[in-house]
Amino acid sequence: MKRYIYKSGLDIIAPLKCGTRWLEGFDVENRIKTFGLHATDLPNHIHSGTTFIWRPVREHFYSALKTELSIHSEKSPFDVVTEMESGICDHWYPYLYKELYTIWSQNPFRFHKLRALSSLTPNAKELEYSTTMYKFALPTEWDNVEDALNTLSPKHIIRLEKLISEEEKWLKKMLKPQYSKKSWEEYSDLEDSNLEIKCRVKDMETEVKLINETLVNQLQLQRINNSELTNGLYTKIEELKQQNKKLQSKLDYTESVIGKLPKKLI
Repeated sequence: MKRYIYKSGLDIIAPLKCGTRWLEGFDVENRIKTFGLHATDLPNHIHSGTTFIWRPVREHFYSALKTELSIHSEKSPFDVVTEMESGICDHWYPYLYKELYTIWSQNPFRFHKLRALSSLTPNAKELEYSTTMYKFALPTEWDNVEDALNTLSPKHIIRLEKLISEEEKWLKKMLKPQYSKKSWEEYSDLEDSNLEIKCRVKDMETEVKLINETLVNQLQLQRINNSELTNGLYTKIEELKQQNKKLQSKLDYTESVIGKLPKKLI
């Protein structure tokens, strides 16, 4: 995990794969300190003013697995998942919310959804982002994470499902009090739908920006090419002119010589 402390009093803790790369560029001028944390460090770093960034457990697991497979291409899905289950993986800890619940029950703090990072502060939405900016590409052996998981044994899958279900249970216990609606999960889903639309708009804005930048670059390149072509033509013309001058000089000299030769021959 990483902790970000700001002059405004904002104090954020985010697990890896929960917006840490985005947060690296967020409000840098007003940031006091950034440092890494392990799960065992949390009791000494969480307080009532903490903002903890969360994402759905299964989504978090899939994202972490994809990242691990991407940056450790020498490892198989079995290798990575075994490390994740053992708690020695950098991007996913199997007992995070279970251990966090003990801290939260004694000193409740605020949870903030990963998808809503742009609403973290009034100026957060100004930070550029799109849903594809931070994605890792899987090795070519698998089209998606599900294919990689299908290489595991059924018993292994059952163990994983149990870990994920347990984590979801502890996370829900902490999230539910933040929602005033009777069905907080339905409200959260509605919130997600709204955020998804905003993400799509951002993606479209980014795509339009890239297209415009590409067109501008192409135009600039065309201008450079035209300029180089024009300069090349001018250079060639000058070369031809110089060659013409040399030929004309030779011609003049030849004519002057030939003009005298007939008289001598006669």
